[in-house]
Amino acid sequence: MNIKPIHEIEKEIIEDFALFDSWEDKYEYIIDMGKKLPVLDDAHKLDEKQNKRMPEYRLACSLL
Repeated sequence: MNIKPIHEIEKEIIEDFALFDSWEDKYEYIIDMGKKLPVLDDAHKLDEKQNKRMPEYRLACSLL
């Protein structure tokens, strides 16, 4: 697996968002990208009780 350095990923993101003039267009782009993601496997989901107690854990899991 080939993992890009963070500075390359950051540069790509900046270039992608530079194409949009308004924050609304950027927001729509983010929503569209999210719709293309695969469905999260149940094994990676938290129940409601865990979700309320551990916001840092929830953030870390979303970045995996």
